[in-house]
Amino acid sequence: MTIHFFVSFFFFGLRTFVVYSEGAVSFPEFYFLEEPKDLVVAKGGSALFDCAVHSSSSSSSGQVEITWLKDGTLVQYDSRRHQLSNGSLYIESVEHSPAHRPDEGYYQCRANAKRIGTIVSQKATLQLQYLRMRSNASQSSASSSSPLFSSRVGDTAMLACPVEGLPPPSVSWTKDGRPLGLSAGNSDYFLHSRGSCLEILSLKSSDFGSYRCQSTSAGQEVTASMQIVENTDPLPHQGVVPRFVMKPTDQNLREGGSVTLPCAANGRDRYGKQPQITWLKDGATLQLSSHKDGRMVIEGQGSLRIQRLHEGDTGLYTCRATNKEDSLDVDVMLQVLVPPRFLRRPSNVEATLNSDIELECDVTAKPQASIEWLKNGDIVIPSDYFQVIDGRNLRILGLVASDEGMYQCIASNPVGNVQASTRLVIQQRASKTTTPSFQRSGMPTLVQKGFILAVVNLTAHAAASATHVTLAWKPPRLGKESPEILGYLVTWKEDDSPRERFMNVTTSEVDIRYLKPSAKYTFHVAAYGLQGVSPNSASVVVQTSASENVPGQPTNLEVTILSPTSAHVRWESPTMESTITEPVTHYKLYYGVLGDSSGELDVNIVETQYTVTGLLKFSKYGFRVVAYNTKGPGATSGRITSQTFSDVPSSAPQNFAAEAAGSTSIVVSWEPPPDGERNGVITGYKIQYKQRREKAGNIITTDGNQHSFNISGLEKGTEYAVSVQAQTVNGSGPTTDAVTVKTFMHDLDESNLPGKPVSLQVRPVANTVIVSWTPPVEQDIMIRGYVLGYGEGLPDTYRQVLDARSRHHTIRGLRPSIQYVISLKAFNNIGEGLPIYDTVTTREETTPEPQIPMMPPVGLKTVVHSSTSMTLTWTDTTLGRSQRVTDSRYYTVRYNLKFLRRFKMVNCTDLVLQVDDLQPDTEYEFSVKVSRGSRQSTWSLSVFNRTDEAAPSSVPRELTVVSIRDSTSVILNWQPPKHRNGQLTGYLVYYSTDLSASDYDWFKERVNGEQLTTTIDDLSPETTYYFKVQAQNDIGYGPLSSTAIFRTPKFDGSEGGIIETPNDFHGRNIFDRSNSKNNWLSVSQTPIHDKGGSNEGEPGVLPSYLWIVIGCLAGTFFVVLLVIVMAYVFCRRSSAVPNSEPSDVPKGAVPLSKMPNSEMNDLKPPPDLWIHGNIEISDLDRMSDADSSTTVGRSGGRGYYDKVASDEDGYQNLSLRPFPASMMSKDEVPGHHKELVPSYDFKFPSVSNQPSRHNSLSSRIPIQQMPPRVNVADILQLGFTSPRPLKPSSNSKISSGTAPTTQPLISPPPICLTSKLCDNVNSTDELTEEMANIEGLMKDLSDITRQQFY
Repeated sequence: MTIHFFVSFFFFGLRTFVVYSEGAVSFPEFYFLEEPKDLVVAKGGSALFDCAVHSSSSSSSGQVEITWLKDGTLVQYDSRRHQLSNGSLYIESVEHSPAHRPDEGYYQCRANAKRIGTIVSQKATLQLQYLRMRSNASQSSASSSSPLFSSRVGDTAMLACPVEGLPPPSVSWTKDGRPLGLSAGNSDYFLHSRGSCLEILSLKSSDFGSYRCQSTSAGQEVTASMQIVENTDPLPHQGVVPRFVMKPTDQNLREGGSVTLPCAANGRDRYGKQPQITWLKDGATLQLSSHKDGRMVIEGQGSLRIQRLHEGDTGLYTCRATNKEDSLDVDVMLQVLVPPRFLRRPSNVEATLNSDIELECDVTAKPQASIEWLKNGDIVIPSDYFQVIDGRNLRILGLVASDEGMYQCIASNPVGNVQASTRLVIQQRASKTTTPSFQRSGMPTLVQKGFILAVVNLTAHAAASATHVTLAWKPPRLGKESPEILGYLVTWKEDDSPRERFMNVTTSEVDIRYLKPSAKYTFHVAAYGLQGVSPNSASVVVQTSASENVPGQPTNLEVTILSPTSAHVRWESPTMESTITEPVTHYKLYYGVLGDSSGELDVNIVETQYTVTGLLKFSKYGFRVVAYNTKGPGATSGRITSQTFSDVPSSAPQNFAAEAAGSTSIVVSWEPPPDGERNGVITGYKIQYKQRREKAGNIITTDGNQHSFNISGLEKGTEYAVSVQAQTVNGSGPTTDAVTVKTFMHDLDESNLPGKPVSLQVRPVANTVIVSWTPPVEQDIMIRGYVLGYGEGLPDTYRQVLDARSRHHTIRGLRPSIQYVISLKAFNNIGEGLPIYDTVTTREETTPEPQIPMMPPVGLKTVVHSSTSMTLTWTDTTLGRSQRVTDSRYYTVRYNLKFLRRFKMVNCTDLVLQVDDLQPDTEYEFSVKVSRGSRQSTWSLSVFNRTDEAAPSSVPRELTVVSIRDSTSVILNWQPPKHRNGQLTGYLVYYSTDLSASDYDWFKERVNGEQLTTTIDDLSPETTYYFKVQAQNDIGYGPLSSTAIFRTPKFDGSEGGIIETPNDFHGRNIFDRSNSKNNWLSVSQTPIHDKGGSNEGEPGVLPSYLWIVIGCLAGTFFVVLLVIVMAYVFCRRSSAVPNSEPSDVPKGAVPLSKMPNSEMNDLKPPPDLWIHGNIEISDLDRMSDADSSTTVGRSGGRGYYDKVASDEDGYQNLSLRPFPASMMSKDEVPGHHKELVPSYDFKFPSVSNQPSRHNSLSSRIPIQQMPPRVNVADILQLGFTSPRPLKPSSNSKISSGTAPTTQPLISPPPICLTSKLCDNVNSTDELTEEMANIEGLMKDLSDITRQQFY
């Protein structure tokens, strides 16, 4: 497997190495030295855009052609527009009118170099100078009535000049027609924002009057006037809440600039004091610089000036005006814009034809930049072969020669644009080298002897999505000189397209993705080895299916937030091209809170707009629209994210508590309202406290991130009612229930240091650590507060002072994965007490993604490939019509056996998955879901499918053998295999007396698949048999079961039975007791002895059964002599014509008496055959009428001949084989071509020229296995007994190795043992009579034998 993996990548490297083996490609330098910049010119003025290009290629030196584009089209030169000799563009007189603006727009320099390509510069904008009144100003001109501002003496006044211009104008102020004295030493006046805002602190009577601002820019001048009048109304005795004089507005500014956020407020409290202004950022108090040149400073009463803006300054700023009566907030959003900057630039690329490449381009910008790709100055339109990945990289599939050229990545946002270029070189042919030549795919071709043949059975299946095709094939057959196959090269090409693509795989199946619907493709598959790719390939043409006729995605989705609980959504219908022919019937609007696990809500709409109500306040929602027609849903629109407006909190702060900290102070603490009820950013908390008998109380406003406060300056021994409420920019929410607290009459002891805090606990997050503790046990000692210290590896590097009421604190701004040492100690006026320490390691930083619910995949379909594999395809509606995965999403496929709840899961990144670990003939349930980051969809609808059948993979179980009393039959029982892999159609029962024989040579019986038992009849007594069972279904056969050993009983039914299989039994013959070549005792003839005590194993003593055998042999010898004498007499008596040939002997038969001695010496007699009392001597006439069945007696004393071709001496090989009582049927085991049982071959003279039915069954055994002697009785039986037909068995029998035949079985001819015997066979009646006499003698002999043995 390792070498396969290596070689697959070796060819990709070899492809480039061979092409550039004579030297790397040299890329000429071609880039801009100077690009045009933004210009602001006056009407009628001139404009100059500079452009300079560098080119290092000698072939293109002096041949760089520069042209100019305006708004993407070529500039038409005329009397006003000229291109200078250095390539710059000069516009002599800029024209501008309300109806005609021919010169405004963006300009680009385009440079073209021959044999290199074309590049385009960044965009430069030409704008006209202007100076005008703001459209939202309260006055439009100086002649209109001046706005009045009513103020009191001592208040603060702010006046803004309502003029705007480009470039920003310079502003001067006058009062009552006289220039305003704005000397550096006059601290009563402040000018903000380049003089456009005038602030007057602590108004005096002389400050009331008429003011005028004069704005000047580019020779233009605009003035505006306003008045400040005195308010003489009496002040209320209880004081007034703060009131803003001027509020800041949202700002979008470029990085590096500066901004002033004006803020001032009036409103004297009951003590006659003006409000104090504080600034917060994202709910926390800003740390301002005390130096006037600091980056963040307060100007005037409370205006915030920020210089050298950077991205970190983006956020929500709050101006808070506070007095004893109340506090008032105003929020402003500051957005710092960052022009695009490259993180990764595209680099020069060299590639080969038909390969795939990806050009990188990644930028950072705020707001996010849009990326556009150009090729030789023209915009690259995304298609099936040109794909923009994640809005950044450009992927080109199946390169062709025309793809060569200059490519540019241009990134733009509202504050700037940048460009970077790269050159793509495509190698079209290899260099002159001795390495193998290259095909169109770029892979080397075999040039050595011994090509790999083409693959066979190449098939293609078009998947349901119409964009995928599955190819499958079989490996080619390898010849002796064929190299080893290491993989396959798959190439494909769309008809009428010059682009050809390829892929290397090591399996014989592949899924091709990203095809076009309704398109015709030609696929080629060729094998490759170490020498290269075979020139022999297989091809197939595939027509992809048409895509579903569903609508395209709605366009131009817009969301307008109307209120904290409603939004208006509008969109445009899908284009006619994407809708095809089926009209849209309705739309479905999906919306939901980002990150909410409850999923999306949806509503059916007929129109292209809808107002959504009932939204959650200050919550981020995702909106998308899907068009429907009669075919179903189309592609979803892009998701738009919008946040509803904020509102006052819906509930009061939680866990509010207050207690006396001394005789003049109370400590209060609380927790923010629940997340879902804050309804905005908590900008602060208002603490209200008053004495029990007072009507008006006092208000203190804290920061939004502060959750405790120490109220000081109270009276001793006095009860106070304290409450708190949260506030947002919209106002304050509900107030907590008032808590009554009484201050101490006397202060706590402060003459001693406080004790050590107890139970310090820390809980880390990525950038923060939450610390909680318990106060010291000494409760009578005054605690003014706590000092919390922390540092990286050391304590007290940083210190924070917390109030005495605090019991927990969050340390922010820490670095992730760093160990910090935390210390905590209490303090009072005497000093700091003993610290307590703990260490903690912050967690690794993760970037949370918005939890947008995802739509589950649809159209899940399965295609069965084999008994263990299926291919799944599905559609992701969020990918649009292209169905291309270009982001980090992945899919999870789960599957299990039908209706079981234990699933297996597999992840993949494509819309196609092949599952390979399935079980045969099993129904599975499949479903899929999509995930992206921490977001995921629900599971799709389940699909069920069943795998193909396979041959049984396990053995039949629990094979047992049961004997039948007083019978030579046995009953076999078994259980079906555990893994059937399909419907069982039958079983094969194997049995044999020779364990060492091949499985093909065992007897076999077929049993119906529904039966688990069968009976084996007519077994030889006192014989050891071996049994095995094999299951079968429609596909094939399974493995053989373990072997069961059984010994049949004797004639009287004694002994016999099951023989336990030894532990070391591995198919050997455990009953073979001899290694001698002349030992004639076979397995079936070796007796099994009882487990009784005997001396059989003692040396020098013959076993008892040997005495019996010797006696039997002696008796048999005398009987044989008697038979020979009787036969001799019979032949002499019946001889009429001594030398005549018998008529029934076939022509060409040679009597044994006339055989040459050399041939007689070569003649080997058949083995001893057991002679039973049921031997039948039939008429010779019946021999020709024998049943065509091949069956003979199952007893060892019966057999039949197989005649084969004669040898050179005119003799034939006859095969004598013992066969069972019931032969096999004409069926055969597929693939078997051998005999079922062993046979003994010996030569006899040729007796017949008629072919035998069993020629193919004849097989020979070695000569040393032939018996050393001949039993005359057997020869007589063999010569004069025809096979006896038997009744067919209830179970069908299978014969392996012989094809079925309809030829009748030819009965073996009679064999003449002696000349006299053959010469006197003339009369059938006389012969029958004599045979009857011999039969009687044989029965007597059998009785004698039984008496001797039993």
